[in-house]
Amino acid sequence: MRVTVAALLLYYIFSHIGLNVVYEAIGNIDTPQLCVAFLIAIIVELVVSYRLKRLTDSYNLNLSTMFVFEVNLATRFYGLFLPGGNVTALLIRIFKFTKERSQVASVVMSLLADRVVATLSLCLIGLLFWALSQPKPDRLWLITFALSTIGCLILAHIVFNQPQASQLGGMKRLLQRLSPYFWSKFSKLFHRHRPTGNKIFLNSFSLSLVAHLLGIICYWFIAQSLDMSLSLLVIAWIRSGIILLTLLPITIAGLGVREVSALLLLQPYGIEPDIIIAFSILVFATTIFGIGLLGGLTEAWRLTIGKQQTA
Repeated sequence: MRVTVAALLLYYIFSHIGLNVVYEAIGNIDTPQLCVAFLIAIIVELVVSYRLKRLTDSYNLNLSTMFVFEVNLATRFYGLFLPGGNVTALLIRIFKFTKERSQVASVVMSLLADRVVATLSLCLIGLLFWALSQPKPDRLWLITFALSTIGCLILAHIVFNQPQASQLGGMKRLLQRLSPYFWSKFSKLFHRHRPTGNKIFLNSFSLSLVAHLLGIICYWFIAQSLDMSLSLLVIAWIRSGIILLTLLPITIAGLGVREVSALLLLQPYGIEPDIIIAFSILVFATTIFGIGLLGGLTEAWRLTIGKQQTA
């Protein structure tokens, strides 16, 4: 279904815009600026890996930053062609990070905390830069960022702190009604394995902000390679909007959704549709496909070294 949705969206886009004009736009890119964007994307992955490493340290998992970096790259690679998308990536991370069966819960909770912090900072950046850039689109995005931020703040409070039963309110009652057994098991697991403390949260949140700010610069270089006249303020909130929409698990690697969201967000700024689609394709090629190929190379190297050591 995800492949079908992606194919239909891409077919609709290219049937209206034309593949030739998009190909022509990509052919006129400034290659050095695109290379800079790719290098920044790699640095972003390093910062993200260090953030996750700090979270796993709270569980005494003893994972190095480079190991987490290699695993993150590998999951990007597998996510390009394996079904399941983010779910598949999550399962691969759990498998690779877990050395003993008793560590599974700690690994799952650290990955959950990492995802909550990353999404919270993404929404906050979108909200802040939307307000600073005075965008041309309507206030729908303001509402979207605001509601997403509130939701992520609630999740962050639950994950990083130990809320009282009264604070969980309706959520607890709903889960208890749906499955008392699941709630009992989840409650015990959650309170036994979670990254406690505001210090851990603030550290992870700070690293997440650094990663997203670098990501904004990466997008800006991609835009500059196509000679798109957009400021960093505009790029910042538009990047948050694009990534937020591509989190919806309806296509493979966000294909189709990324292009549609880019059209919706960038057309009000007077940018031609072919340039917008070219920008979206280059974003995918630089921050997802390129990083995935790098992950494939590191995974192949790791497997080769492993075979040599076994031999």
